[in-house]
Amino acid sequence: MTVLDAYTDAFNRHDLAAIDALHSFAARIEGPEAGTDVAALLGAFTYWFEQVPDVKAEVRAYAENGPFHFAEMVLAGTDTAGNPVAVPVLLAIETADGLIVAERQYMPVLRSA
Repeated sequence: MTVLDAYTDAFNRHDLAAIDALHSFAARIEGPEAGTDVAALLGAFTYWFEQVPDVKAEVRAYAENGPFHFAEMVLAGTDTAGNPVAVPVLLAIETADGLIVAERQYMPVLRSA
């Protein structure tokens, strides 16, 4: 199982502890909703899981080059108001010693009207 498989599986189970365990203590996180550390990332995911309770990540394309992993994915589900949600994401992660040491998320920032 690749680190991306484990990450996607943990996300789809909404398992924050498993997501946390995939990251090194000093992992750098960059993204529109993630902040700069794993705690901020987990906070953003908690928000997602509350607002879109059935959200799942679907990997559409994946590539890796040594410690670098890239995935095109869609986060999809239904929000608490009953509206369908589908957000495209490009995820770039770097690993060392089996843990994520850097993560970059490229996705549109969702804002309420």
